Amino acid sequence: MSPIATVKLLKDRLHLEIIVHYTARDRNRLGIQSDLLRASALLGLENFLLLGGASPSIGDYPFATSVYDLTSEGLVEMLDSLNHGIDILGNPLGKQTGFFIGVGTGLGEKGNVNPDSMQRKLKNGAHFIITQPVFDIPGCRKTLESFKSSGIPILVGFMPLISGRNAEYIHFEVPGISIPDEFLQRMEGKRGREGEKEGAVISRRLVRELAPYTDGILFMPPLGKIPASGGHPFLKDTFTAISNSLHAASPDRVPLTWHFACDINCRNSKRVAIMPKKGSQELESLDDFVKLSFFADIGLGLSAAKTIKEVMNQVMEKIGETFAPLNWSLLLKDDETGDLTFKLVVGPSSEKLLGTQVPKGEGIAGWIAENGQAVLVEDVRGDPRFSDKYDMLTGFRTESIIGVPLKESDKVIGVIELINRLNHEPFTPADLKLLSTIANYAAIAIEKVYYLSALKNLAYIDPLTGVFNRRRFEKQLQEDIDRSKRYGYDLSLLLIDIDDFKSINDSFGHAAGDQVLQTLAAVLKRSVRKTDIVARIGGDEFIILLPHTKLDQAENARQRILKELAKENRLSNSPQLEITIGLKSGSSKGISDLLFESDVDLYRQKKLKEGIDLQSIEKHLQTFLKLEETRNGEKKKPKSSKRKKAKKKRSKAG
Repeated sequence: MSPIATVKLLKDRLHLEIIVHYTARDRNRLGIQSDLLRASALLGLENFLLLGGASPSIGDYPFATSVYDLTSEGLVEMLDSLNHGIDILGNPLGKQTGFFIGVGTGLGEKGNVNPDSMQRKLKNGAHFIITQPVFDIPGCRKTLESFKSSGIPILVGFMPLISGRNAEYIHFEVPGISIPDEFLQRMEGKRGREGEKEGAVISRRLVRELAPYTDGILFMPPLGKIPASGGHPFLKDTFTAISNSLHAASPDRVPLTWHFACDINCRNSKRVAIMPKKGSQELESLDDFVKLSFFADIGLGLSAAKTIKEVMNQVMEKIGETFAPLNWSLLLKDDETGDLTFKLVVGPSSEKLLGTQVPKGEGIAGWIAENGQAVLVEDVRGDPRFSDKYDMLTGFRTESIIGVPLKESDKVIGVIELINRLNHEPFTPADLKLLSTIANYAAIAIEKVYYLSALKNLAYIDPLTGVFNRRRFEKQLQEDIDRSKRYGYDLSLLLIDIDDFKSINDSFGHAAGDQVLQTLAAVLKRSVRKTDIVARIGGDEFIILLPHTKLDQAENARQRILKELAKENRLSNSPQLEITIGLKSGSSKGISDLLFESDVDLYRQKKLKEGIDLQSIEKHLQTFLKLEETRNGEKKKPKSSKRKKAKKKRSKAG
């Protein structure tokens, strides 16, 4: 996914302003203009930090080369031109864009600040400056003082160190960043909690010294990740240190703007910055900042999830870390009845709730599902919507609840509900707002996995009958054959063919024929175990794979299907349905030809129905030979014909 698409997704779901970090590298002028106009006009994205882009040769691919059609200065000039309604050829656009243009710079000894280049960027229309992480206090202070006269807001980057090895890597390997010897020595040999504590102390000093010279803080979490508050004490310590330092340095100033930089899940690892929405009230508490990090921290995990259950598990885990509830659950809504079912439950007596159904509209969760609205109840005893039935079931005492709907588009598909805090304090409106945003984010991930699963199912499911198709069956058969050989268990196949199916189509029409196929598929599915695989492999041919099944057990399954079909025929007004079932079982030593041998048995069963003497080999040898050749793909011309051709060729040559 491109960074622009990712930012659009985050902005819509999280209601935050996002700054896209956009590079000139490997893009031509026309492509850049097209990208930016589309982002502005169609997606409403106008916050851009414009960078030249580092050479790929400094990364994992030293042989890679770069293409630069524009420099970062040229990018600034292009966006400023678009803001004045002029395209790259000087033609009027008919409308002005509203890009909020940022530029980057390094600070300190290795900062490589080019005053002339920066002045050109500011003259060309840059609106703000963001710096790389800073550690060199004297050098940074000097550079920041030189920028003050421009009147342009400057956000200084701070990245807490976490170990001696981390400090050395940043100092020696990251272009444009230097760490003074003093800090390198303090971090030397430190790791784990000790390294994190020392890094927080250094961060506190940096902020205290540099806060008077900056207009905002760009917090860059170590390794690009922002853990949730409950899971990483170091991060909270660091925030506390920075907050205290800001207050000490500038107690009478308007609070500085906070920003977060984090790697969002993009294949090209573009970085974005997250900040409060323009004009909105500043986030006040430390926990609010840390909890917002949920979205950066969980993004990578959710993108890797392959099943809906994996997505739900990850969301529930992060909710637990973020809110520290005593009990929390995810309920899914039945589309037909409107009832809710506890699908995931965490906390005391969770096993008693798992799988329990909540009737439509019952309790606070039922109300949320019916109305599609988030709910905060600080004391459930005073809320008429509360039902104590589930407290009685579990022996749990509910005090405070927050719950939010899980939505796909405008349709409620479930409810996330949190009960009681571990510290016994009630949930707050800020908690409710954050949980609502988390639910929106989770819905995106569930929707993505759902549609991927649906597409996968379409590739494996027969659309008429709803059973597996031949492709999926052959894949499953090979897997079970391999397992059977490895572990030595028996495997059986039932091959089912509808007798005289053509006459049904001819006599009653193809719609009736389709109904017969659907009826038979339903009969087969309810006649076998959940672990058995039912598939349609041809026009009127079905097959059932029976793992861990011996011959006598497979015969019982065959008779069960015939009895169930007879019952269906008695109760149905549809054309009477007759089938023939071939059967073959094999152990680990003789299962490779199972499909062919079950086909032979099917043929034998059909001939027995017709009263044909199968003992007469001469009558049926050719038929079985043709069947074998068809199954094994061995329809070849006799070798004698090749010899005749070769002989004829030699005679002509003579």
